Amino acid sequence: MVKNIKIYGRQICTYCVDAKEFFESLNLDFDYIDVSDEELKALEKQTGIDTIPQIFVGDKFIGGWLKTKDLYEKGELQKLLKLNS
Repeated sequence: MVKNIKIYGRQICTYCVDAKEFFESLNLDFDYIDVSDEELKALEKQTGIDTIPQIFVGDKFIGGWLKTKDLYEKGELQKLLKLNS
């Protein structure tokens, strides 16, 4: 079973759009949350990162779009998502 994926971002962010399109291309369901400035500040307290998108798999923060892409290219994202189980 694939773990829950959450993407926190904004509509005008090209990296956020890329992340959404990536997960859609894998036919994976995800929750997309369009964040306000206040919500981004709250996320920053949790993750230590003040940029978007912020991507979570289950309760685990995996990073932004470039980190997610890198994890996928290394085969680590598939393991985290349990795509090969």
